[in-house]
Amino acid sequence: MAHAKTEDSIHVRLDHPIDKRKVILQTTIDTIELLKREKSVREIRKEKVKAMEDLKLTLADIKKLYRAIKLKDMPIGSKGLMEVKNVGGQRIIAPASVPKPKRSRKKATTVAHRKSAIDRQLDALRRKLETL
Repeated sequence: MAHAKTEDSIHVRLDHPIDKRKVILQTTIDTIELLKREKSVREIRKEKVKAMEDLKLTLADIKKLYRAIKLKDMPIGSKGLMEVKNVGGQRIIAPASVPKPKRSRKKATTVAHRKSAIDRQLDALRRKLETL
């Protein structure tokens, strides 16, 4: 690779170069943050699609199991799943009220909680911007 000759070089004087450098660094930081958000949105969309597919499969299994169970085969009584109610002189078989189990909340451990190389580079850029 040939070196540029001094007569081919062009020098331009910039007024307030530190201010221009700060603006460039801030723009770089903003761009990287936007790219990170876009990446996380993509990951969330992938998780959503997977969750929807899992939901469809689960609903299909529930429908198959529901067809397999007949209402007359369901246990009736205080300990069973169904109970008989008299409403307006008619006997109605309805689901017994069963207390719902409490959900346990699991902490989602994702890549976003760990400090990535991009975050470390962003921190370095911010520190550099502050020192200017």
